[in-house]
Amino acid sequence: DSFHHREPASTRQPSADVAEKPAQPQDLEPSASPVSSAPSARSEKGTSWPALIAAGEYAAVIEVANQRGVRACLDDCAQDDLRALADAARLSGKAALAERALLAQRARFAGSSDALAAAFLLGRAAEDRHDPKAVGWYDKYLAEAPKGRFAGDALGRKMLRVGNGNNQTVAALAAEYLARFPSGPYAGNARGLV
Repeated sequence: DSFHHREPASTRQPSADVAEKPAQPQDLEPSASPVSSAPSARSEKGTSWPALIAAGEYAAVIEVANQRGVRACLDDCAQDDLRALADAARLSGKAALAERALLAQRARFAGSSDALAAAFLLGRAAEDRHDPKAVGWYDKYLAEAPKGRFAGDALGRKMLRVGNGNNQTVAALAAEYLARFPSGPYAGNARGLV
């Protein structure tokens, strides 16, 4: 029924943490991998990609990446620049490029805060496409960062996506959500599913 797909009002719109601004390193889990020693990418004006993202200049980052060669950026960019490219693509609606950059973060900087956040963001992207792989990405995030910044959102979104499945599984997810995040944005949904 439609209740299982209803999201809390606070999550119907893109969240400020995920869709309207890029996640900042201080907002994420501690990094387990060192930042790449690759030189930081710069725009023609010498502005770093993370600074361009902070200024909302997403198109400028994508333009410079296109000029340099997207494949080269995905393979060689410093960690901060790769995160900036993923954010620029995600925030400007270039889903395919965002996914490629997020997958590159996972592959190149495994265990880092960026790689952990990428799992969650890949889940959001899959969810936006109504792709059942979203639940798998949320599971990866929850396994890798069970107390991470996006754990409540990942668990709540997973609970809603599994909502049409096995009632025992849904009830267990709802109970887990309430135990971990009793006043979280999905608590009302969870209470209705227990």
